Amino acid sequence: MSRAEYNDIVNKYKPVLPYTTAPKPATVKQMTAALSEDKRPRLLAPRNLEEGHKVGVRLDIPSYSNSGTWIPTIHEQKAGFQAGPTIGYDNHSHVMNAEFGVQPKAAINYAIGKTAKNTFATIKGDWHKTTPEKAFADVQKHLNSSEWTQVGMDPERHSYFYDRKTGLPVTHADEAIQVGPLVLARNAKNLSKPGDFSYKRGGLVSHKGH
Repeated sequence: MSRAEYNDIVNKYKPVLPYTTAPKPATVKQMTAALSEDKRPRLLAPRNLEEGHKVGVRLDIPSYSNSGTWIPTIHEQKAGFQAGPTIGYDNHSHVMNAEFGVQPKAAINYAIGKTAKNTFATIKGDWHKTTPEKAFADVQKHLNSSEWTQVGMDPERHSYFYDRKTGLPVTHADEAIQVGPLVLARNAKNLSKPGDFSYKRGGLVSHKGH
């Protein structure tokens, strides 16, 4: 089927809805309770990173699955969109020169029920030092700005990050801020080529546009 036909099905049975309000960042107490014991020593460690440090940002899936707590995991950057060594965990992230990518095989295996949900979606970029208070204020300020795009990722919908309003892929942005489940990208772009992505159950996607 075409991308348009697939998007129609996705929008009918699992619609993507933009956020109307910005979610508050998780508290330190909530994150401590949600993280496994071996991860807790690295809670808030990303706040010690230098400006511009190359990182990859993912969601800590066990915290979300077991406690409903959204905790970005900050990794050392690695080739492609795999995760390097873990730097630490926090309730927000902010990167410049953002790249959005997914490990397609892992995403499809989850989408078809072959594997459990895992951290196969990554936002790469240059670390921008901020605070949870500033990050929350920024997403509140930019939530409805035409310059900023709400970005989502759900392998049961698509095998790529997407604009929550249009469903179109998002691959790059000048910067990206995450607070809880909300990711905002400034000057979001779709620089993919036809055939770059797969649908949920196989079949290459051919698409154009931004």
